[in-house]
Amino acid sequence: MKTLLYYFSKNVQKKADAYYGSQEFVIAEDIEADLDLAYSGGGHHPLFLDVYRAKKYAGMELPVILMIHGGGLYVGSRKLENAVSQELARRGFLVFNLEYRLLTEADACGEMDDICAGFRQAEALLPYYDGDKNRVYVIAESAGAYLALYTAAMHNSEKIRKKTGCAVSGLKVRKMAFFSGMFYTKRADLIGAMYPMQIYGKKCLDREFMKYMNPENPEVIQNLPPMLLVSSDADFLKKYTLKYAEALQKKRSDCRLLYYTGNKELTHAFVAYRLDQKESIEVLDEVTGRFFV
Repeated sequence: MKTLLYYFSKNVQKKADAYYGSQEFVIAEDIEADLDLAYSGGGHHPLFLDVYRAKKYAGMELPVILMIHGGGLYVGSRKLENAVSQELARRGFLVFNLEYRLLTEADACGEMDDICAGFRQAEALLPYYDGDKNRVYVIAESAGAYLALYTAAMHNSEKIRKKTGCAVSGLKVRKMAFFSGMFYTKRADLIGAMYPMQIYGKKCLDREFMKYMNPENPEVIQNLPPMLLVSSDADFLKKYTLKYAEALQKKRSDCRLLYYTGNKELTHAFVAYRLDQKESIEVLDEVTGRFFV
């Protein structure tokens, strides 16, 4: 049975589709894009990724961004990140836009395994696209931030790796930027009420596993790279970002928060979906010009 969260996520995607014009997928003249590159995800399921780089950087070794889309784990597509991926490419990055199965096909660990497979495929493609393996970054929005967070943590934690059953890559992520992250799945709210059994299945009965699904668990926090969290007062998940930023900043000094107020257009994941807003450009300037160094 589909939940209220499914329909809410569907509405978020509908708004994003309406903004971008879902019937037209455009690659700008200044961008080289290799689209729909096939690879095997977790359990050998077929997946695809898109690669973007600006033509003016041809022949140059570039820092790498791994982009992970949102959609509440139920809906969403890497194609929704087309515009922001091109903007990041113009700023001198090689961008890999990754894909994962949705909850109609896999549980949360399966989705994490798909992201790990995307990391491995990007790693294999770096020499072909002149990507710098020593400068690898992650950008993710909404539910993609939840998946990215655990993927990054398990790359550094054998304990989390064993509990999720995922096979990691050889990449070392230097820093991450999360837009309107869906970090929590166990709080006393709508997501906490409906998600755990649906996304974790029988693993909900494994107390040792479920303790790691609290992103404030020390094993998670200690094994994350530096992070920049972004939200706004018009973001329906703003409390998640504010709460997680507070939890991180209590434990470490290398995590930052950008929080915008007073502009109702800065809705959920606005940096990815509202490039017409000056605040979105400010965030990208901060992320690519100062934080990702």
